[in-house]
Amino acid sequence: MSDDESLKNQAMALTVSRIYFQNHLDDDAPAAYLAQRKINTNVCRKFEIGFAPGAWRGLTDHFSNATIRQAAKDAGLLMSQTNSNRLLDRFRGRLMFPIRNVSGDLIGYGGRILEPVPGAPKYINTEETALFKKGNELYGLFQHLGKIKQTRKAMLVEGYTDVLSTADEGFDYSVAPMGTALTR
Repeated sequence: MSDDESLKNQAMALTVSRIYFQNHLDDDAPAAYLAQRKINTNVCRKFEIGFAPGAWRGLTDHFSNATIRQAAKDAGLLMSQTNSNRLLDRFRGRLMFPIRNVSGDLIGYGGRILEPVPGAPKYINTEETALFKKGNELYGLFQHLGKIKQTRKAMLVEGYTDVLSTADEGFDYSVAPMGTALTR
């Protein structure tokens, strides 16, 4: 398979996963979290927020095509079980934030755990891939680029939910780094 075909399949896997995650946003845990944070459905729709259920193979089994399933692994959505080729979901029990580059291409995900698990990080991103280099991206830039260009200002906030909260309050020019240090 050519590199172009591989990237095209990864993009398809990311899109299929976005739909899968969005179909679970009304589950009890994400609905309660969003209500607690006072994040409304319009903002969730604008940023295409979803939820990865706690199942180890929910997304894995959702991919019916082996080529797209492998592309999902290459895109950082699935991982191999230790000492096995068996694939498992990388994101479980997490609110899912699709990450788009400045052109609008879906390139990765960030996930916030909703039920704390000892030793598990609060936030994780898709691992670095051919499509996703987290140090090169700002979350919310694609969605807010028009307003940023119009007003010639941007507001840098700490993370994904801060972009959602500020957008919900009418500050539709906020962006966030993805857990990376800011350098020149």
